[in-house]
Amino acid sequence: MGLDTLLGDPSVCYMGHSRLGPYGSGEEDLLPNSGKTAPSRVNWADVNWGKLQAECFESNRELYRPDTVVRSKFVMPSEFTDEATNLDQSDHAHSTSPSTKARKAIIFRSWAGYEYKGSILPYLRSLITELSLKSGGEYEVFLLAEVKNKSLDIHSDPDLYDALLEQSVPAELRDITLLWTEALLEAWYPKVPAHDVVIQMYQLTQIFSKLRPDFDFFWQFELDSRIIGDTRGALDNIGKWAKAQPRKHLWERNAGFYIPEIHQSYENYSDLVEGGVNGIGVWGPATSSDISPIGPLPPAFDNPEASQWGIGEEADLITLMPMVDSRGIEWIFSDLVGSFMDGLFTARRAAPVAMTRCSKRLLHAIHDEQVNTGKWMPSEATPETFALLLGLKGVYAPHPMYVDGDWTPEEMNKLFNAGPASNLGGGEPSIYKSEYIHQDIFQALTWWWPIPFVSHDHFPKKIWQGYLAGDCVPQMLLHPLKL
Repeated sequence: MGLDTLLGDPSVCYMGHSRLGPYGSGEEDLLPNSGKTAPSRVNWADVNWGKLQAECFESNRELYRPDTVVRSKFVMPSEFTDEATNLDQSDHAHSTSPSTKARKAIIFRSWAGYEYKGSILPYLRSLITELSLKSGGEYEVFLLAEVKNKSLDIHSDPDLYDALLEQSVPAELRDITLLWTEALLEAWYPKVPAHDVVIQMYQLTQIFSKLRPDFDFFWQFELDSRIIGDTRGALDNIGKWAKAQPRKHLWERNAGFYIPEIHQSYENYSDLVEGGVNGIGVWGPATSSDISPIGPLPPAFDNPEASQWGIGEEADLITLMPMVDSRGIEWIFSDLVGSFMDGLFTARRAAPVAMTRCSKRLLHAIHDEQVNTGKWMPSEATPETFALLLGLKGVYAPHPMYVDGDWTPEEMNKLFNAGPASNLGGGEPSIYKSEYIHQDIFQALTWWWPIPFVSHDHFPKKIWQGYLAGDCVPQMLLHPLKL
């Protein structure tokens, strides 16, 4: 499923050792006197990836807009002053100019006690080099690590903070890590009743976007995800593809799985959706009783130029799974709607899992609503729903997803696109239905989420192990990778 050209050239394949070997992968497997040539060993404890990223950015500072004061630790709201407001860092438009480049933060969610074993350290080292150092600071990689005991007052006790950081994170990663506890979220968002990572994965990202207004976009990933291939090229290509998408019937296209063997070209898929939509669909912001849109006003739908609206506009939200209308599909979180005046009638979208690219503008708007009114949705519906209601551009990027087994394209289409043209992935039964009968296919996909009470032998694990062992693998995203 998906566009095989979205991430890069589909005719090129990649082997793990050539990419990760220089960063320590496989060194522990090399036997003395085996005749094999080992990569030069590096004392990784002496490497400071935070310092390297900062030096790279400073060397290229003229490429980016003048920034405001930034912080290296999370702070309680009582200690926060929004200097961005004083320096005209507008939340209401993408704030780069033709002479400057937008910066992108790459956030990985972690926790104190996470074991940095296996291939994760070589993978993170390669990402920092490929994304941050080779881009001249356009990207920067961070770890946001939760301290599970929220009674520990790490945000006002620097000695405790430093001690926990030293205990929890390898030395080479400490300067890119920000520790936090759930007490931080409770302090920032007292009007929202839930703050755990299952229901409110984005609250921390929202706060981070306030602490780091020098970034225009924020990619959020989990540590059990992987990108195989040209990482920077893949993320750049996803952003460019999303920017090129017109707004007409965009939210309807976002809801379905593109299957090449069924739909032929992506243009044919778009025509299928457009031809099946009853009426104009979503045009501008979805109707809401208590959300004020901040996106651009749409042209008249019958305007000859209407089909071009949105082309060349940066996406405020990019998801890696279809965004479906979650009303009535028996998704486990469908009925979780907090403080919206329209209640369960609120127009909304959801896209498991919570790995996305969000703009600063979107994150700040969600932050303001949660602080001032306590409006909330579950994690995997938060940026999707707010983008829909605010009239911002949201795009599902149909990256190539591979399936293990003898599933036919017709079977895949029946399972994944069971809905009407306006909500293909949200049919009955939706593939997102919590008790979906065909859970066996989830393990067979290269991008999905862990299935409870099922072994960790998902297809991504098989692909990744082959990649490390010398298989030449096409460019793809993997999740979940439970090793």
